[in-house]
Amino acid sequence: MQTKTQYLLASIVESSQDSIVSIDLNRIVTTWNPSAEVLYGYSADEVIGHPLSMVMLPEDVSSLIDKVKDIIHEVTVPIYETVRIHKNGKEIDLEVLLSPVRNGIGEVVGVSTIARDITIRKLQDAQKDEFISIASHELNTPLTAIRAYAELILDEVKRLGDGVTTVLANKMIQQVERLSNLTDTLLDTAKLNGGEIPLKNDFFNLSSLIKDQIEAFALSSPAHSFIYENREETTVCADKK
Repeated sequence: MQTKTQYLLASIVESSQDSIVSIDLNRIVTTWNPSAEVLYGYSADEVIGHPLSMVMLPEDVSSLIDKVKDIIHEVTVPIYETVRIHKNGKEIDLEVLLSPVRNGIGEVVGVSTIARDITIRKLQDAQKDEFISIASHELNTPLTAIRAYAELILDEVKRLGDGVTTVLANKMIQQVERLSNLTDTLLDTAKLNGGEIPLKNDFFNLSSLIKDQIEAFALSSPAHSFIYENREETTVCADKK
């Protein structure tokens, strides 16, 4: 039964589309499946018996050492992203899962690394963030003009004493501000994905913000009723967007 299980596992490793590489506790490569050959450009004969560092950036070696120590001490290592080096020198973005390799009595004798190429996904994410950034900047120009025109209309209807139109003009300005905040949020999301966290903390009335949002929801969903039970006014310091 054990032989059949080992044969099945070996077949899975050989046929897997993910790179599956085993290393010992000194980070020496012990197994190297066909997908690893495709991913890194090295044949099994070229790497087995050599340190895995031959396909790693120097700054990532110490990180791998720490992760191997965690696995030895039965600490689960989450899936993580890293960069490895192809034989031709090209950098590859990878998503890596590490798991322990045990001997017959359950001792950890090595580490299995399952790696998936996410280079295309990373490129697509970067392109998406760039598009969002450009679109947000481009939307701000017409939004600024619309707000300016709306404020001119508001001033005029106030001068004429048109109460109904004044209310409508104020509502229009509020919705323009809301749309402007949405474009800023999109831009902030792109920055966040790029490693930035742009927070603009300020003191404001939380109840007023909630009421504004309820009013916006009510306009977009007139068939529903929104009830806000506020017991006290609360001032907070946070990013209002």
